[in-house]
Amino acid sequence: MGGMPGGAFAPVDSGLERLLEHYGVRIKQAYIMDENCHRQRIPAEMGGGERPIYFAPLIQNEHINSQLSFMKNIKGLVALRISPLELAEEQLKAQEVEALEVFAASDKAWEMRDNINLNPMFMAPPPADAERGSQPLAYLLEGSFTSYFKGKPIPEKPAEKDPAAASDPAKPNAGEDGTDIAESDLSKEEEPKPDLSRIESQGGFREESVPARIYVMASVEMLGDHVLDPEGGSPNDMLVMNVVDALNDRDAVAEMRSKVQRFNPLAETTSATKTALKALNIVGLPIGVALLGVVVWMRRMARKKRIQLHFATAK
Repeated sequence: MGGMPGGAFAPVDSGLERLLEHYGVRIKQAYIMDENCHRQRIPAEMGGGERPIYFAPLIQNEHINSQLSFMKNIKGLVALRISPLELAEEQLKAQEVEALEVFAASDKAWEMRDNINLNPMFMAPPPADAERGSQPLAYLLEGSFTSYFKGKPIPEKPAEKDPAAASDPAKPNAGEDGTDIAESDLSKEEEPKPDLSRIESQGGFREESVPARIYVMASVEMLGDHVLDPEGGSPNDMLVMNVVDALNDRDAVAEMRSKVQRFNPLAETTSATKTALKALNIVGLPIGVALLGVVVWMRRMARKKRIQLHFATAK
């Protein structure tokens, strides 16, 4: 998507869309919106509170593929202006390429298509009956990829222009600056050119690659300095560096790097669970302490009676 005046966005055809679809992934012409998103704090002089930024979805741990070694220790991410992806199953099957989902949006996500305006002042959740659901936002493709140019004619190199034709025919002895070239210069022997007639080119086109990986994520904003941390310690930084390592077969390095990150959020719970835990802390703990005190008191009384009974029978 490309920006337009007034905060609107229009689809951009860069040519990569057809290439990626050939490899097995389609980029939808839409942006992902999500109720589970970053929330912008509003200054007190503007009313205070928070404003949801729906085009900056928060990627939770349950929607991150921790089975991938380079994603194992990444517990959450922040996406920004990202497009959903879908698989071209026929292309994947034809090339025997495996597609692994890296992360996805939450179940409260939806697509914004056509008239896209990302001004938070004019954005609101869709109607309750609108189509929602988790959608993949990044894929890792593994396998031997067939060239996009297989079966297509190889472009021929344009013929080189004759230097003699570029000179002025009216002045065969004229130089580039218009001055006459001395006869002695023309009489000089030209340097012999190498004989290239016996050289043959072979293997100039490979129809299929060696086993390789392709990482697809439709958001250039994920590489911006307003998302990445200059110190390189945020989960988004870990994602970028780990992906680079994974594409270079250094998964072990990526897994070790992400162990040092400090972002380790609590597991998401329902409102009923939160209410039950709050009631347990407020009411349950005092009741538990009181019951424990009663148990201790009863044991002391029982011990006291045993001692009294022992001395009473000893007389």
